[in-house]
Amino acid sequence: MTPRVEQLIAAIESLGKVFTWYAPATEASIAALEQAFGVRLPPSYRAFLARYGGGGIRAWKGISGIWDNDPLTPNLGTAYGDTMRMRAERGMPDHLIVIARGDEHFPPMCLDTSRPGPEEEYPIVAYFLMSRRISTDSYANFTEYFEDDLANSMEAIRETLPE
Repeated sequence: MTPRVEQLIAAIESLGKVFTWYAPATEASIAALEQAFGVRLPPSYRAFLARYGGGGIRAWKGISGIWDNDPLTPNLGTAYGDTMRMRAERGMPDHLIVIARGDEHFPPMCLDTSRPGPEEEYPIVAYFLMSRRISTDSYANFTEYFEDDLANSMEAIRETLPE
């Protein structure tokens, strides 16, 4: 992960928040997830999986990943489980892979594997559940999304702290 990601995580932890990470994913489990989706995952997301596995401040609302090195678990909070659920229940196209499940206020964020970019990265897009539309604006890659997500989390946490 980038120094900026590590800096943001440390800053959030210094504000009293606790991250829950799944545990580093092995190369074999990452490869099995890629085989299941029929696509090579981008280097930035692979690096996240290898370092953290998945999770976040509130693991069940964090970054979808690989739980307990079982890449095909259907659990909530896993890339495989969240993606397969969105495809079956919400008609999400097969070229999208969920990396953040979203909630009642925010759409799922996904790797758009139909739009390869520089350095084998894929953009991150939102999938709007009601309209079944894919956002046209996006993040260039997973790292850009993750850094922005952490920065927004830190800002929200600071707003709730007493002065």
